[in-house]
Amino acid sequence: MAERLLEVQELFASYEDTEAVQGVSLSVQAGEIVGIVGESGSGKSTLLKSILGLLGPRAREAGAVLYRGEDLRKASPARLRQIRGQEIGMIFQHPNLSMDPLCTIQNLFYESLRAHRRISRQEARRQGREILETLDFPDPERILAAYPFELSGGECQRAAIAAAMLNRPALLLADEPTSALDVTVQKQVLETIKKTRERFGTAVLMVSHNLGAVGNLADTVGVMRKGRLVEWGPAAQVLRFPEHPYTQELLRAVPRLDRAAARPEGQSDE
Repeated sequence: MAERLLEVQELFASYEDTEAVQGVSLSVQAGEIVGIVGESGSGKSTLLKSILGLLGPRAREAGAVLYRGEDLRKASPARLRQIRGQEIGMIFQHPNLSMDPLCTIQNLFYESLRAHRRISRQEARRQGREILETLDFPDPERILAAYPFELSGGECQRAAIAAAMLNRPALLLADEPTSALDVTVQKQVLETIKKTRERFGTAVLMVSHNLGAVGNLADTVGVMRKGRLVEWGPAAQVLRFPEHPYTQELLRAVPRLDRAAARPEGQSDE
């Protein structure tokens, strides 16, 4: 039986009068990919940030977040710093905005590694090139030498995934990793995430409004609506036989080619 890496129990998170997450409970097993879907404002990103304690002092939070049985709500600041990046990696939405524009990818990798252990710049470069090669980047040297603004959106997102995997975390949290990318680039980013599991055994908890992305990647799917988890189960079951009306509504809104093909001859979209 797979190890339970993460267990969230009755998690609440709010800002002033806004209850962003309301009583969410979920779990992630070792090596499992879990996708959480929902429209903008459903609380998905707040859920991820709350798991790692990144909401800031103005947020009010309740509930338990267990990582390998350890309650992160009770962990010391030093212990949280150790866990963040080393045991639980995070991919933020729009990484080009969160990366230092004056820092090359090589230096970003160095800082990511140095935060958790003593390492030379030469060794950090070697490990950075190794992770890029492992994740099938076609030109690692160019990526290492580039500044974030010199990379395309897809390259920047994939470089952020590589940075998150430098310390070989057991769990990767991904916040809307395919947002604002075209379909071809989305596929490349999803393939890179999939490779983190194939090559490192990493579990992934991903949130997205993109049902197609989640359906192609996840083993387990949860659906959030207004801060609540309204449906949860194996991806094939949830996406093919949804039980909650909101999930059914989301799936009806996804464009499908077979619907167009089934349209009576001569009938247009007008």
